Amino acid sequence: MREELISSHWSQLRRIFRKQWPRLTEGDLVNDRGDIGYLIGLLQERYDVDRFEAWRQVHEFEPELWFFDRANPDAADMS
Repeated sequence: MREELISSHWSQLRRIFRKQWPRLTEGDLVNDRGDIGYLIGLLQERYDVDRFEAWRQVHEFEPELWFFDRANPDAADMS
């Protein structure tokens, strides 16, 4: 998982997060510092899933991040 990649591009990803998980609000995502644990907690709360399921969903979301790898080649080895 490229947690640092998500954290560093949080503001650009907010719209994509909301498309992936429509129950998240702009307010949920605007005041965060890009913390994956925070995102997992939001998914648990909004979708009434356990922590593992929320974690799994975030990690399945990873393929959507390929375009940030091209913009930041140094981040390609982050996992």
